[in-house]
Amino acid sequence: MYDNMYNILMQTPVGIKYGTLFFNIDTGTIVGELNILNHREPIKGTIDEFGYCHLTGQIITLMKRIDFQATGRMHNGTLNLSAKGERNIFEITGVPISQKQ
Repeated sequence: MYDNMYNILMQTPVGIKYGTLFFNIDTGTIVGELNILNHREPIKGTIDEFGYCHLTGQIITLMKRIDFQATGRMHNGTLNLSAKGERNIFEITGVPISQKQ
């Protein structure tokens, strides 16, 4: 189970793609999963005390795997990342998923 869950949208050259980001934070280390384009892939990274973070992972499209490095910030209940792939930069924004049962 992940402590942090976000509904995300990713700006791509062919339009907005929706997904989810799940992760845990332990002493500045992020470990989790990115679920987008019908693929769930592991992510890892770091975060500082101000919410600035750096993540790495893969996005799998219909045509190929794209390794990415993302930088951004989690602040006031929002997530804003800029993910750089081999040729494109994808803006990722997100809001927390309610954890009410």
